[in-house]
Amino acid sequence: MILFLLILFSLSFIYSDPIELSDIIIHEHIPIGHLLVKFNTSINQQNSYRFVSNNHREIQRYFLLNSSTGELRIAIDIDRSLICTHRHIQCKFILKIFELFHEKLYHIPIIIEDIQDSRPIFPYKSSEIEFHLSENSPIYQSKLFIQQIYNNHDQKQLKYQLKNIDKNFPFIIEINTDLSNRLALVLIQSLDRETIDSYNCTLCVTDTNGHNEQLHIKIIIDDVNDQSPM
Repeated sequence: MILFLLILFSLSFIYSDPIELSDIIIHEHIPIGHLLVKFNTSINQQNSYRFVSNNHREIQRYFLLNSSTGELRIAIDIDRSLICTHRHIQCKFILKIFELFHEKLYHIPIIIEDIQDSRPIFPYKSSEIEFHLSENSPIYQSKLFIQQIYNNHDQKQLKYQLKNIDKNFPFIIEINTDLSNRLALVLIQSLDRETIDSYNCTLCVTDTNGHNEQLHIKIIIDDVNDQSPM
């Protein structure tokens, strides 16, 4: 009898047209046991639900399926960075469930959203960086470009701020929200190395969850007179 049901399950799966469900969007670390969908809404109807064998096992283990009610729940903690290590844009996959008695195949699109549980990180080996700038650099045209935060954060959801700046600090921060997402310090005052030969500041970034990171910046002003004549 069991062998017959297995053969029937296999043949029915092959010849069934899938029922495409709407996307189910879940946040990572959603509570274990959370109900995602329930297929059987009738108490008088006999059903038998099974995961399809060609589901990705590493994905399927995060979900628990009740064979009688068709309730699909969260089985273990979901961490997007572990499940979707190579899905940089969208973490999406299809769960396939088959109902044996009525020969229905369901395709369930699952999308896992990142809650950004990691702090933002500047892509430098040290928390301190150093720039050099000539004292005759033109204002508003001279920019010191800073490497962006790693791409697991949406740049538009990050807040940047300059702190611990020196007196008469001649730079402002410029953040471009276009596709380049460039971050730069822009010179807004003329430089005089004989008066001040270096500047210091701290660039602070905070994400929407309150995680923050700091980058200490030193800007050394080079004397044009020190350059050898051509």
